[in-house]
Amino acid sequence: MTRMLQRSKGALGSAVEGGVLLLNARSGQYHELNPVASRIWDLLDQPTDEDTIVATLLAEYDVSPADCREEVTAFLKLLDQRGLLTAG
Repeated sequence: MTRMLQRSKGALGSAVEGGVLLLNARSGQYHELNPVASRIWDLLDQPTDEDTIVATLLAEYDVSPADCREEVTAFLKLLDQRGLLTAG
């Protein structure tokens, strides 16, 4: 079964030049996202899975499938550790 992922309700984002600035409202921590991480954040606006995120990025960026998967997995893990991701 594929795990569906979405932004945490306690995460607030605002577009800034070249990316997104996130605030975890629960912890008060800020996080700045680069353009690719910002694109992943956009994709997490609606429930989605890791495979769909990887497929979307592969279609939009010049990156190898292995590198894309590795980076997406690491970024999603980081979001989860920081309380910015909901999985179901």
